[in-house]
Amino acid sequence: MTEEEKRQIVPTGSVVCVGDTKFLVAGYRTVETDGKNAPAYVLLPWPYGYLNRKTVFICPLSGITGLQGEGYRGEEEEPWPGQMEGLLPVGSIVRHKEAPDIRYMIAGYYPAVADEIRDYAAVRYPVGLSAATRLELFDQDKISSVLFVGYQDEASKSILRRIPEFMQRTGELMRETEELLQQIQDLTGEGNDNVDREDPFSIRME
Repeated sequence: MTEEEKRQIVPTGSVVCVGDTKFLVAGYRTVETDGKNAPAYVLLPWPYGYLNRKTVFICPLSGITGLQGEGYRGEEEEPWPGQMEGLLPVGSIVRHKEAPDIRYMIAGYYPAVADEIRDYAAVRYPVGLSAATRLELFDQDKISSVLFVGYQDEASKSILRRIPEFMQRTGELMRETEELLQQIQDLTGEGNDNVDREDPFSIRME
């Protein structure tokens, strides 16, 4: 990796653009480009985060067209002074009451990867989502402190307010999810050749 590439890399939890579409940077890997290994991001759809394995994307640094919001750089260890009202946005960095020495990044909500539903799916920070990663599932009351609040705009705040309602209305949630997956499939078709839909991960649960 060149020094220029290192300078370009943004921290886990950042929100980047591929064309007009926003993604959460959930981790890092390398891809082969022109016979050489090149750095790439592991991306999740923003502001939803991880929904299932079909929503994990790989994009080389060269495919990123913009930075919407930079993630946590680990420079501040003081807890965020605000109050949690509703769900935290993806990209937020938290500590868990039962693992106070580990920092977690919120990567999704109510994931469909386990029989037991929790509020959040999270990955360890700063490693993020990788081939050796397992998703950690926990509820909001297990969070001991918030170190960083992920990027939000008014539209994403509205979505976060609606997510608990979706969980109570399963039929509507499934329709919304199917529509989202179809939109992602459409976005990764013609005009989005920089994004690879192949999921290389085998995600383990505790």
